[in-house]
Amino acid sequence: MKIVFCNNNMSGFYSFRKDIARHFKDKGHDVVLLYPQSTELAEYKKMLMSFCRCIPISMHPNRQNIFDDFFLYREIKSIFKKESPDVVFNYTIKPNIYSALAAQSLGIKVVDIS
Repeated sequence: MKIVFCNNNMSGFYSFRKDIARHFKDKGHDVVLLYPQSTELAEYKKMLMSFCRCIPISMHPNRQNIFDDFFLYREIKSIFKKESPDVVFNYTIKPNIYSALAAQSLGIKVVDIS
């Protein structure tokens, strides 16, 4: 099974979600993390890449621009088409909205956690 995590901050994912992602990897699942490139921290990325594939996206967690958000939705949907995940876990508001919409439009199961 392929599992995608979509989070608005790499350090937040590392601090609070890495154990869940590692558990899925240990059970033999393919784990992918979508994260805003602007939040990338080299030390976290290096540690996360030991058990999941990290894909940067152009999310701006603190911006409120409908055009940026529309392009974010299209970018996430394109990644989902390419990756074909079985389930998507979303954390925080922007992923809960745009990733969930993209996943549902493609028939992908979604778990939203705020």
